[in-house]
Amino acid sequence: MVQCRRMFYCIIIQCETVDPLKVKAIYSNEGNTITSTISFNEDGHLIDFISNDRYYSADGKRYLNFPWSTPVRKYTNVNDRQVPAYAEAIWHLPEKEYVYAKFNLIGIE
Repeated sequence: MVQCRRMFYCIIIQCETVDPLKVKAIYSNEGNTITSTISFNEDGHLIDFISNDRYYSADGKRYLNFPWSTPVRKYTNVNDRQVPAYAEAIWHLPEKEYVYAKFNLIGIE
């Protein structure tokens, strides 16, 4: 079990190796289940999380199902540990990729 912010709990109920650098993971929380593909680089660092179990809405009224990913584009060394330094949140729409969030690490306290 992994504890996240706001006491949100994610429980991996199934994990299946796809290849040496990729796993299929199924998470469940309060009756909701999502399936994702999680990719790692040769150093074992997370490089992408992809799921089809999140819905996109441009107007808050109509919800469409498109793949969604959170690639980690860069790592940095902090106190002798590699931590994500830059990541994005992307909707993979039919006409284009829509990067709707960018995360830059500016410090760790």
